[in-house]
Amino acid sequence: MVKKILVLSFALAWSLYAGEGDIKFEKYILENGLTVILHEDHSAPVVSINVVYYVGSKNEGDGQKGFAHLFEHLMFKGSKNVSDDDFTKYIQSVGGTPRGRTMYDLTSYSETLPGDALQMGLWLEADRMAYLLDKLDSVKFEVQKKFVLNERRQRIKTDPYSRWLEDLFKVTFPKDHPYHFPIIGQSRDIERAKYSAAADFTELFMCPTTLFW
Repeated sequence: MVKKILVLSFALAWSLYAGEGDIKFEKYILENGLTVILHEDHSAPVVSINVVYYVGSKNEGDGQKGFAHLFEHLMFKGSKNVSDDDFTKYIQSVGGTPRGRTMYDLTSYSETLPGDALQMGLWLEADRMAYLLDKLDSVKFEVQKKFVLNERRQRIKTDPYSRWLEDLFKVTFPKDHPYHFPIIGQSRDIERAKYSAAADFTELFMCPTTLFW
């Protein structure tokens, strides 16, 4: 069974100072199974939210290389109560910065916001966590496929250092190892990807067994 965990962290002015190794935090387990770990630092009036889903490119099957990265893009394209592209607009409207990152073992999303915008940030994350599929359709899926394919061309095909790293992983890990294939995916799998298959893959992320960090 694939291990599916969500991680959320938020801290008032999250900061790690040189020489400080002891970070105080509070830990809560909510009724829905989510575990929250909170660290507070009131030296600046900002809040940082970090949500990490422990599903990454290692969870992709045959013909799915690139699905995790594609999912990262789709998470910014609306959910039940948030219109297309409004997730980023909401964050930026208060001076915040949204980010997303796909890795082999996880996919993470983070926002840095003014302290009084914490409730909005958590609401946005909760809505796309619970209701992403309510707004996901084949049209939106095909548009994001083109973005991902273009990103691969820019980052891999035209960058010799990125191609070298991709080749290094191919020779380091055997073909049946989840790290053998690049995180950004393979062009042929992305081009052939069907909306129905991608929708099924997103259910890996919508798991009730979660962990907040």
